Amino acid sequence: MNRLTALRTMLWAALMAASSAAVGAPPGGVPGIAPGSPAPEIAGPMLRGEPLRLSGLRGKVVLVDFWASYCGPCILAMPEINRIRTDLHAQGHAQHFEVVGVAMDRESDKAEQFLARVSVDYPIIIDTLGLAAHSYGVWRLPATYLIDAEGTIQRIWYGFGDTFAADIRHYAEAFLAARDGPDAP
Repeated sequence: MNRLTALRTMLWAALMAASSAAVGAPPGGVPGIAPGSPAPEIAGPMLRGEPLRLSGLRGKVVLVDFWASYCGPCILAMPEINRIRTDLHAQGHAQHFEVVGVAMDRESDKAEQFLARVSVDYPIIIDTLGLAAHSYGVWRLPATYLIDAEGTIQRIWYGFGDTFAADIRHYAEAFLAARDGPDAP
């Protein structure tokens, strides 16, 4: 069994075990999730960063961004997301805020080539089988989900537009403030 096949098998097993109960269906019966839904698990082979599972970030506000090398708007969105992460970490939120990128390319080398052009500092998981994308009901890229410290999806953005970065920054800061509470230092 080659390395890619082994990684796909591990991804399949981990995601099926962890996320099968978390997948919901909005009105109309289309698989997907909505604000207020528990965030399905995301785990798998890493392209960048240390191995992680979304559930391992519980207690943090997390921004999950689905992207692909063939996604034109992702070229614009990812540097904005990276800038937000950098700024929030510089403001002292490194222990309370994280971004997780989910590459939807079927071939990891295409995602790697994309990341060579569009460099980011946050962890990237590759979803070669599309299990995480299915669990989240991704239908348009980029698809970006803001998850609060309790693991609940609070906001969803599909695509990229003029207010994308400002909206994400605003809501991330609001959920960080809520997480820290009024008596936080």
